[in-house]
Amino acid sequence: MAPSKNPVIRLLYIKDEIDALLQAFSSVEKEHFATNYVLVRATERAILIISEAAKALPDELISGYSEIDWPAIKAIGNILRHEYERVEPLILWNIVSDNLPVLNTVVTRMIDGLDHENRSTR
Repeated sequence: MAPSKNPVIRLLYIKDEIDALLQAFSSVEKEHFATNYVLVRATERAILIISEAAKALPDELISGYSEIDWPAIKAIGNILRHEYERVEPLILWNIVSDNLPVLNTVVTRMIDGLDHENRSTR
């Protein structure tokens, strides 16, 4: 699928990745995560996709959701691409466990707000 400039599409990419990670993590114990190569790599890739999609969101949109550390979300993609040797599985675990549920709630609100806005302008 070609990249889209539509923020709803980008938000849906973020939501899909979060939903998939949260589902995958529901059956994995913290102690076993770091030893599961496939899950660690899938987590890195999903977070990278979230980061890239966040970079494409308009500043005027994300500025209305200051409870999220958007610069950190955007920056983690560079770490995963260029400083991958520094990425610790425990950090990934914490991102998924602590940060992604909050981001998921905000992204859902953002999608709902944009959908409502689009319906009211028709």
